[in-house]
Parts: sequence; C-alpha cells; structure tokens
Amino acid sequence: MTDGVRALAAGFPAADAGQWRALAEAALNGAGPDRALVRRTPAGLARGPLFTAADARDRPDAIPALPRRPFLPWDIRQEIREPDPAAANRAILADLEGGVSSISLAIDPEGRNGVCVRRMGEISTMLGGVESNLAPIEISAGGGVKTAALLAAWLTRDGPAPEPRGALGLAPHDPQAGEAARWALENLPRFHVVTVDAAAVHDAGGDEVLELAMLAAGAAEAMKRLVDQELAPDEAAPRLCARLAVDADFHLGICKLRAARRLWARVMQAFDVSEENRGVHLSAVTSFRMMTRRDAWTNLIRAAAAGFAGAAGGADSLTIQPLTAALGRPTPFARRLARNLQILLQEEAHAGRAADPAGGSYLHETLTENLAQAAWKLFQQIEREDGWAAALASGWLAERCAQGLDAARRALATSKAEMIGVNAWAQLGAEKAEAITDSYTPPPLNAPPIPDGDFAAMVAAARAGARLTGSPAPLPPPARLAEPFEALRDAAEAHAQRSGARPKAFLACLGGLSEFSPRAGFAAGRLAAGGIETVGAEAHESIDSIVKSFTISGAPLAVICGTDAAYLESAAALAGALGEAGAAQVWLAGPEIDMLNDAGVSRFINRNSDMLEDLAAAHAALGVRA
Repeated sequence: MTDGVRALAAGFPAADAGQWRALAEAALNGAGPDRALVRRTPAGLARGPLFTAADARDRPDAIPALPRRPFLPWDIRQEIREPDPAAANRAILADLEGGVSSISLAIDPEGRNGVCVRRMGEISTMLGGVESNLAPIEISAGGGVKTAALLAAWLTRDGPAPEPRGALGLAPHDPQAGEAARWALENLPRFHVVTVDAAAVHDAGGDEVLELAMLAAGAAEAMKRLVDQELAPDEAAPRLCARLAVDADFHLGICKLRAARRLWARVMQAFDVSEENRGVHLSAVTSFRMMTRRDAWTNLIRAAAAGFAGAAGGADSLTIQPLTAALGRPTPFARRLARNLQILLQEEAHAGRAADPAGGSYLHETLTENLAQAAWKLFQQIEREDGWAAALASGWLAERCAQGLDAARRALATSKAEMIGVNAWAQLGAEKAEAITDSYTPPPLNAPPIPDGDFAAMVAAARAGARLTGSPAPLPPPARLAEPFEALRDAAEAHAQRSGARPKAFLACLGGLSEFSPRAGFAAGRLAAGGIETVGAEAHESIDSIVKSFTISGAPLAVICGTDAAYLESAAALAGALGEAGAAQVWLAGPEIDMLNDAGVSRFINRNSDMLEDLAAAHAALGVRA
C-alpha cells in the first residue's frame, strides 16, 4: 500500500538559505529579511526569520532526558495564600479534591502576604487532612530558614519521614542552607531544601537571558554552600530545585525551560555530580508581571498560553496563577479555573504525552541553543563578580531587572508589544472579576520565638512550641507591566465618579465609513486604554455638520480621523472650525503633517507615538487628575 508514496520534495532540486534570501529580498523590494522580518526576544535574541536543519544541527549539549509519567505527567500545583489557617485548610482540601496534586504554601506570620502560621498548632490546622506522603508540599521561595524549620518540625513530628516530597524553600545564599540539607538527608530524604527562584527575576522585570543566568548562578551558589558543609556532590545536587516563569509567549517559554535543564546539567557537571543526578526538579509558574487588574478575565487567555509553555517545555510541576492574582486573594471560583486549565492541558490537550514535544523543531532547537549560550555567557560574568549573593547584595540584579521592566513597559507604550485589555482592545465598563481583599488580624499568641542557631536546634524549638516571627521578603520585589496603564484607568474612573460622566473625546471623521473607520477605530482603542470614551464616529456631509455634532457632544478634545488625502484637503479647515467651536485641543490620528501644525492640530497619534504620553496629554486636555 505504500509503493505509491513519494516524498513531497522528490524530484525537486535541493534549496538552500541563499536562494530563500534572494527570493525574500525580491519580495521585500530590497528591504532585506534581516531588517524587515526578524523578531527579537526581550533580551535581543533574533527569532527567525527562517529556521533550518543547519541552525539546529550539532548542538554541543543534549538536554537531559525527561521521563514522564503516563498519568499525571506533571504535578498540578496551587499556591495557598489564605491568611486564616482554617480557611487555608479548606482551600487546600478543595483544591486536592478538585484535581490539584501538590501544594505551595506562602507563609507569613503576620497574615499579610500568606498564611498566618506561627507555631505547630496553626500548621496542623492548615494541613489537617492532607496526606503529605501523597501530595508534595513546598514553601514558596523566600520564606526563610525558620519557616523551613517549622514545616520540617511538623513533617517529622513522629520521627524521620522518608516518604513525603516537597521543598523547604531556602534561598541559595542562605547561610544555613548546608546545615538544613545535611539535616534533611537523615530526616526528609525526598525533600528539596534550596529553591533557586529565577521566576522572581522575571516578575521583577528581568528578561529571559537574565532569568536563566541567575538560575545557573543560584545553582552554583547553593552547591558551593552544601559542599562546604561536607556534603558529597551527589548528596547535594538532589537537595536543590528550581522555579522559572512562563508567560504568554509560549514558544519562548518552551525554549527557556529546555535551556534551563541544559544549563543546570552543565553547572552540576562542573561540581563533579554524576550524570544520573544532573537533572533538576523544575517548577514553572505563570508570570505575575503579565497579570492585569482591569478586565482580569483576559488573564485567562495569557494563563492558558503560559500553562501550555510549562507543559510542553517539560516542567515537573506547574502553577497557574488565578485570574485575580493582581486583585487580591482568589475566590474558590478563581482557584477552580486555575486548576481546571491544567486538567484541560493534561486530559484534553494531552500536552504531557510526549517528554519533549518541541524536540527536533528547528525553531525550538535553535532558540534553545541561543538562549543557553547567551545565558551561560552572562552567568560567567556573574560568577566573576562573586555570584548570586553578590548580584543581590550589590544591587546589580535589581538594576538589571529595573532596566528590563522599563524596556518591557516601553514596548507596550510604543505598540511593539501588545497586552489584550491593556494597550490593545481595552474594554471600558468590562465586568469586574471578584477577589478577596479583606484584611486578617492574627489572634494573640504568647510563645517564645524560634531562636537563632543551627537548623536542628530551630526544628527542635519549633516542635516544642516556639513561634515563627517576621515576614517573608522576596527579592527582588515583583512588578506588573500593566501598572502605568492601570494608573491612567484609575484616574479616569475617579474622574467619572467625581463628575458623573466618563472623560470623553469626539472623533471628527472625514469621508465615508470605509474611509475613516481604520483610524477612528485606532483612535478609539488608544483612548480607551486610558479610560477615555469616544463619541461621534460617523459620516458627515460637511465640516459644519461635524462641528455641530462636536458642539452637541460637549467633549473638550476632538480627534480628526480620515485618509491622508482627506487630511490634505480638509483637515486644516476642520481643525480651525473645531477650535473656534470651543475645542480645548484638536488632534489627528495619523502621521504628522507639517502644514497642520499651524492650523490648530496640537498632537498626532499613530503607532509610532508613545501611547502613555498620548494618554497623559489626553487626560490633561480633559481635566483628569491623577
């Protein structure tokens, strides 16, 4: 039956990249594919325009094999932040019953940014009914050594616990990481002790190369500390785990996870870790910085794309942030949607059926290699400057993250990147998603604090009833890309509450519907991103008719919309008439036209203009105060 099957390219001469380039240049009228077609990652790595077998061939390092379970190929993880331990317990049990298979605990003894757990009784309340032998439990990175000691005390309340799995969440530079790892070898042998939280780098604004480089630097830092405590490399390596962020750019997310495994294996190789122990338990968490407060339902789209990246990229565990992560603590409904996205990925999309579904793809192999090479180069620079701890202490990492955050926000402001509901397709009056925002007051507790000392002494003190004090302090602090736009939306909403009406601009349209619609739609979308309503997008027979409609609208700002030809013919007269009719400012949607600067047009808005500057100017014209 296969005798008649022929290869698709059979009989055709082999093509090469040079031939493609010549054809592409001809199609682009000589513009050149490198300038016209190349997209770049936030770190500046080229993405295309063409990936071939030659690009993906001869990789110097293979990605460590990732055997996947036929059922539950990755842990469906949910983070718990309910401050009341009893409420946290109800959330945990509901999540486990609904399909979650592992738990991440954000612990805060003050109950502001996590579960208010201070002593054994409260942790018993929080984890009551949880089978720790079946459901891995991790402390979110940044909890500190005393938080780790409190969980360790509960897990080993009846003696060493060889079966429970999870992570104690110590930072790579924690001075007691080595002590804790040695204690865990005997008491919690299946627990990771140190979590290299590179996801925090992403959420603070760092690009993908910085995130991967800090992952490698954290692995090296932790290995140094554990080996200094006389742990053998093959004893130390399994005590580490890592977290990476994934966002809506799922191709980049897949490659980032694949590159992370390659980098980790190289670091472990440098410490003489045997080949079977060079892998890493890699947790993926969907990006917090991509989450929005306005029109939070759009977060579901981004979370689904990011979750797919985690699944296809080979994460061992995956946390999908609830859609209301930027608004407050999630409701049961938001938590259910978050875990159901993962169940859909596993049971409907079958995203875990292949260990490395991107393997062999020219695009993914090439981008993985380029990411790994760029990150390794930056990692070497970090190591020359004394590594992970020095990068944090010196402020170097915070500065790099701030630069990345500013660049990412500039990309949104200049329309080089888009976020639905933020700088694109912003919906005024969108239905608000519910979140829990009430505060929690911890009950008084009279108990001595867990003392400083070695890790074993901390565990013993916690087991005897000593309490946890202080608040977790993740570094660097997270930020969200949408915040500048949300500030404008907040100001517009406050203006509406004070005045009784949303700030409004009039679209003064020239020509017929098909002629002005593209630019009228652009202007309406741009102004909506700042909470500004637009009216008047309709055809008129004359300039007098447009001015009459503008006067009736009562809007202080008018934006002329039409074709370039209509602008040259009528925009000057229309701008003058609108000014005489009382327009505080007249803008034009389109390229800057010199002759109109003297005709009363004060601003030109287009895809090359800065959206945040445009919106700030619109707010000023409309009397909107921050």
